[in-house]
Amino acid sequence: MTKPFHAGRAAHVGVLSARLAAAGMTAAPDALEAKQGFLNAMSPGGEVDLATPTGIGRHWRLISDGLGFKLYPMCYGTHRALDGMIALVMEHDVRSEAVADINVEVCEVQMANLIHHNPQSALDAKFSMEFALATAVIARRVTMMEVADSFVQRGEVRALMNKVRITLLPAGDPTRHRDPPADGVVVSLTDGRRIERRFEEPLGHPDKPVGADVLWTKFLDCTRGALAESEARRLFGMLQNLDQVASLAELPTIARTEAAA
Repeated sequence: MTKPFHAGRAAHVGVLSARLAAAGMTAAPDALEAKQGFLNAMSPGGEVDLATPTGIGRHWRLISDGLGFKLYPMCYGTHRALDGMIALVMEHDVRSEAVADINVEVCEVQMANLIHHNPQSALDAKFSMEFALATAVIARRVTMMEVADSFVQRGEVRALMNKVRITLLPAGDPTRHRDPPADGVVVSLTDGRRIERRFEEPLGHPDKPVGADVLWTKFLDCTRGALAESEARRLFGMLQNLDQVASLAELPTIARTEAAA
């Protein structure tokens, strides 16, 4: 539960800081670079490079690197393999009962956070390659609907997780590409066929962008339970054309309940 809390807490601090600054709150102008400032406090051994000009205000990573989107509510280490598995399932109409074995060939760095090989809860399942691939076969997708305790405990899911094997690939040359070498998903079927698919970047990566229809599916999944589909569609459309929105006040908001208020 701590991971989403971190993201929410960071957003909260950002909004609070902006509001405090707007209200007139001040701090030392050299709070970052001072001898007892933030950079020295957070840098190993207090070794801070203050001589090199910063890229703040000049180098915008959103422009140079582009936008990236996580299309699945799972650890990012599963995403390339998920793309391959879902593509195979759809192309060959693979059913769970027809799967004899699944071998995922994956770089060690992709597995760093995938620590749960026999997840018992949805929270653990988010960090499980075995669950990710089993879900891709059974549900032919991975959404918030599948990342649930009840789905994790389904007999069919647990049986298929036991058929997933993980083969670690060598790291390769880190200067060759921003991402590690291609993942491979190899599926052996009960009829003797062997099918496979490889991906170098996951869908949604800046180098492999997706269309608005795919982003809408993800947006709807994230807003389900908070916004009606019509409200979500309106908000999504406005966010896709944010330069045409005169004021943020025009964006739909989630009505607070009396209890929340």
